[in-house]
Amino acid sequence: MKIASRYLLPLELYVGIVMLSWGVSGYVGRGHLSYLVHAESEPLAWGIALGGVGALQLFGAAVELLWGRRWSAPSLLGSVSVRCIAAFLAVGIWVYACYLLTVAATVSPAGSLIIQAPVTLLFNLWVYSGNLRVRCVLNPDCKTTKLQAKIMAERRTAIGDPS
Repeated sequence: MKIASRYLLPLELYVGIVMLSWGVSGYVGRGHLSYLVHAESEPLAWGIALGGVGALQLFGAAVELLWGRRWSAPSLLGSVSVRCIAAFLAVGIWVYACYLLTVAATVSPAGSLIIQAPVTLLFNLWVYSGNLRVRCVLNPDCKTTKLQAKIMAERRTAIGDPS
């Protein structure tokens, strides 16, 4: 299951970088996003929310990518739990960002912002659901006998073992 938690790491690094850059540019930038944030909401809260959660996603994924290959199951469960919580928070923040981009009437944002926000929201939903599954498998309190039987059946079918 360690491989199953690692395949999301490049995507988590990407969404962390995007979120961190949106937080910084909304707070101190000079473009459409900054004008929109300053007109419709509190730029400091925007910078802290997007920048903080983006940094958590970026650094959480980077630490596991660099040093997590040989972690034990409890350590991996802790890392995946933190990454899952960060993705959950990011989903909520991106919902607000999408709302802000579509409802704000004071400034018309650039087309790329309207595309980036929902795509990053969908990526964060994917990261959240993937990490939630990995958490379930790694957590000893979750019953995974049906899931394990399904995985083993798929493996037997893939290698051509009829039993």
